[in-house]
Amino acid sequence: MIARLVAVWLVLLVPLAAPPAEEADDQVMHALPADPEAVVIHWHSEGGQAGQAAGPDLEVRADGTVTVGSRLTGGRPVEGRISTERLQELLRFALDDNDFFGVAPGQLERQIAASQRAQAEAGSAGGAVAVPTGPPYLDAGTTVLTIAADGRRHEVRQQGLFAAAREHPEIPALAQLRAIELRLLDLAQEIAAADR
Repeated sequence: MIARLVAVWLVLLVPLAAPPAEEADDQVMHALPADPEAVVIHWHSEGGQAGQAAGPDLEVRADGTVTVGSRLTGGRPVEGRISTERLQELLRFALDDNDFFGVAPGQLERQIAASQRAQAEAGSAGGAVAVPTGPPYLDAGTTVLTIAADGRRHEVRQQGLFAAAREHPEIPALAQLRAIELRLLDLAQEIAAADR
């Protein structure tokens, strides 16, 4: 009986006496360029808008400096700063959660063309003719996203990203690129609002 009580007490006390286990830091840390002024994230739109301002819509540098272009600020570029942790969160969102480096050049065009063919075939089977709306989307700009991290630099261009993501929900990369674009837009609006 005494042996049983001792065993129970040991089971209860040993976890209390043991040093706390370090929580595993499962957050991926992406390597940034060594130059603190190097552009890590670059986002801009090309064409599609009359009187469009030249330059990036948003740039984030390795030191956390954020530049929001005049197209999103109503006239002049605005500069702000984010923490290293916030930059890492952006990179995890783009690279890990949304597989930005996994979008190969030409991949989206091939997937959209296949989706359009499938939509046309499905429409013609019912007697109606499906008319694809794009791309190209006549009034839409081309979204250009570039990320430099982990010793890589990757750029993706997608004309009419908003419309393409809406029209082709079966293509995950379009939704992922749109999610990245929306996260960058949120950051741009936050930086611009802080400057007012």
